[in-house]
Amino acid sequence: MTTEPAPPEHAEPIHRSARERQRKGPMWGCLRGLGCTTIGFFALLALVIIGGWWYLGTSSFAGLVRLRIEKTLEARLGRKVYVGPITIERGLQSRIIIDGLRIGNAPGAVNPYFATVSKITVTGGIDPF
Repeated sequence: MTTEPAPPEHAEPIHRSARERQRKGPMWGCLRGLGCTTIGFFALLALVIIGGWWYLGTSSFAGLVRLRIEKTLEARLGRKVYVGPITIERGLQSRIIIDGLRIGNAPGAVNPYFATVSKITVTGGIDPF
């Protein structure tokens, strides 16, 4: 047997003010969720930018550029067009180098090609401030 009185079974809770409840309440959970979402968004944006920069230097992108040049010139000129290998150099002053461009001549002409270019260099980019 104990001589100390036992605590009551249902003790009344200690009153907390609204400010005390807010410190650990839903407000901080919302801010934490907003912060994690913002960090996730910027991480995804950085991943997309880095992935795009990497894709610009691949041979797959160079093949796409070659195909688009051929199709556009054939549609505009109405003649067969051959585009040689394409090299893309990334940087502040990016360059697209086309090694060989041939535009076919009209049927019945003496020469098979209307125009032949050995090398074309297109430079463009962002100038520093």
